[in-house]
Amino acid sequence: MTNFDFTVSNAVLLTGAGFTHNFGGFLANDMWAEIHNNFLRHYSGPDNSRVIKEIKNNFNYEDLYQSIGDSNEYTPEVKKGSFSN
Repeated sequence: MTNFDFTVSNAVLLTGAGFTHNFGGFLANDMWAEIHNNFLRHYSGPDNSRVIKEIKNNFNYEDLYQSIGDSNEYTPEVKKGSFSN
């Protein structure tokens, strides 16, 4: 158990889509572009065209992360290239 120097509340803050946009975060369409461009900048391995095809066929970035992250078809290097900053 961790001791805090502040009171911990039982309240939960639920936020909707776009909440972080006001604080410099991405909207859904911006997030897809960031994933696509980040992958192109940071990964140029042998599976590059296959992953780019996956990215271009799936515009829902949450599904995209899930499909690549859970797949046994992609190497750890591809997954790191897809998810790194």
